[in-house]
Amino acid sequence: MRIRQVAVVFAGMAVVVSMSSVSPIITQTASAQAPSCTLAITSPNSATATVGLPFSFSVTTTGCPTPAIRKSGRLPKGLKFQDNHNGTASIAGTPIARMAVTYQVTLRAKNKVGNTKQHVTQVFTIAVVP
Repeated sequence: MRIRQVAVVFAGMAVVVSMSSVSPIITQTASAQAPSCTLAITSPNSATATVGLPFSFSVTTTGCPTPAIRKSGRLPKGLKFQDNHNGTASIAGTPIARMAVTYQVTLRAKNKVGNTKQHVTQVFTIAVVP
């Protein structure tokens, strides 16, 4: 018995059509989850870092095309921000402080669809504890 299959994906739906010499056409349908193209910052809006210990936080986003990520405001001394150019950014380093302190920075994800520029922001809080 020889089976021929054709698969088509349209609007997030996968349709597989099978034909054989023994049975008539059999159709199977399954939905496929497409990545979210809605521009958003999806990571938590706060984190806690401990003085003298390595700290790392990943900023994550969704959007099509992949958004660039920027920050405005001051990070704790010893921490650095880096856009990874893949829809994520990193805040990492070893914080230096003499007492407990809280910092707020604004994270901004932006992209351009056709001639339309889009952006979203998130206020991000980092608590530095001794």
